[in-house]
Amino acid sequence: MIFTIIEILAVFIAMEPITYAAHRFVMHGIGWVLHGSHHQSTLRRIEANDAFPLIFASMTIAALALGTGSKNLAFIIPIGIGVTAYGLVYALIHDVYI
Repeated sequence: MIFTIIEILAVFIAMEPITYAAHRFVMHGIGWVLHGSHHQSTLRRIEANDAFPLIFASMTIAALALGTGSKNLAFIIPIGIGVTAYGLVYALIHDVYI
């Protein structure tokens, strides 16, 4: 149990450099077609950039489904929990607080 908690925390912490790299190299690279809307000064409630959380959440949900559906892939569950926790904290800070 303690190893699972440590694994979740480690994934949560690792998500900061991972999201930095994704932002730098994916969103400002091939994903600019979606992310560019985030850098425009419009008052839209929904922008193309909002597709990214949906994409990332879909991948995490799929990983959690695989982990809960197979004993061989159960190691994915704590990873998915850590990623989900990071996403929740990020959304609260970036979209609610800031």
